[in-house]
Amino acid sequence: MLALAAVALIGGACNARSIAPGSIDGASLADAGTDVGAGGSVATGGGGGNGGAAGGPCGVEAPAGGTVFDGSITINNAADATAAQAYTGITGSLVIGVGFAGAVDLPRLRTVGGDVFAEGGGVMNLRAANLTDIGNDLWIYLATALVEVDLRSLVTVGGRLWVYRNPKLATLRLDALRQVAEDVQIRDDSPLGACVVDDIVSHVTAGMTPVALGTPHPNCHCETVCNHAEERCP
Repeated sequence: MLALAAVALIGGACNARSIAPGSIDGASLADAGTDVGAGGSVATGGGGGNGGAAGGPCGVEAPAGGTVFDGSITINNAADATAAQAYTGITGSLVIGVGFAGAVDLPRLRTVGGDVFAEGGGVMNLRAANLTDIGNDLWIYLATALVEVDLRSLVTVGGRLWVYRNPKLATLRLDALRQVAEDVQIRDDSPLGACVVDDIVSHVTAGMTPVALGTPHPNCHCETVCNHAEERCP
């Protein structure tokens, strides 16, 4: 069973880490083989390469088909991002390369065995709305162009969860998050409202009382929309 998380969303010294950039086990992601099935959908849940998920009015439908990639993936360009849409699972890590700019949208992806990692670079949107499990760390640090992270179905993180010093991050969807094995830090992401961060932390089973630090916006309030808090401002 995963260790319960110690949640700290307060200031502190930077403890940045990095993963060496690379390709898919030495090959270009755009050249990787895929096994994408025909269109259609099945009920939410399940994994592997057998069909999609119909998420209802609050979900994102996963296209049918797909396959599991054995190894780690680094997304360095638009072709890599497109090729990665074929995968329902990645046994290693998913790394957003520092040279990538634009959106990463992975609606089929359900599991990542290693890290989900973005540090620096020009990624603007990171969406994996059907991802439920990360085996190690969720690490999003100093992604200065990042405005959106949508991991609304993520339930468990097997290592640390850091979303830290992303100065344009306005949307963070961690609606289903329940367990993190190590520390949780969501801080210095200036646009994120305090009520949004508080709502995320309230869903985590923690080994200590959570301390949440979002940005107070006195003229705004939060409303619950599809099981997550959204800030409303005049």
